[in-house]
Amino acid sequence: MVERFHKRFGFPTGSGGNLYRLCESFNKASKLTFSFHAQEKLDKRTDRNRIEDHIRILEFNPEQVFEFYQDTRGVSKACFRVPYTLKEDMTIVVSRELLIVTIYFNRKGDIHETLNPRIYRQLLAR
Repeated sequence: MVERFHKRFGFPTGSGGNLYRLCESFNKASKLTFSFHAQEKLDKRTDRNRIEDHIRILEFNPEQVFEFYQDTRGVSKACFRVPYTLKEDMTIVVSRELLIVTIYFNRKGDIHETLNPRIYRQLLAR
């Protein structure tokens, strides 16, 4: 079974170490692979080369994780929100297989009010 966690609803105790190890593996990887879906997203952007360069030098950090998926083997996928430009943040979803699943962009300050709490494990009192 895969469980889905969001920072707003609480991460499980001990997940920080798992996220740190996942980030370490991303940072040590010589290259992350883009999924077909992520490639399609990049194809729609005029700044594709800049995005790829930005990801290449990015230091993944557990503090950037706002959502992750966990199965019996640990964290299987994590969603990172990182600064990109003065007006946009970049969200990158990366799997433990070093695959960039998707990539999208949000305006700075966008707080994502469409979040559906029913799809996440609830660890914090609301």
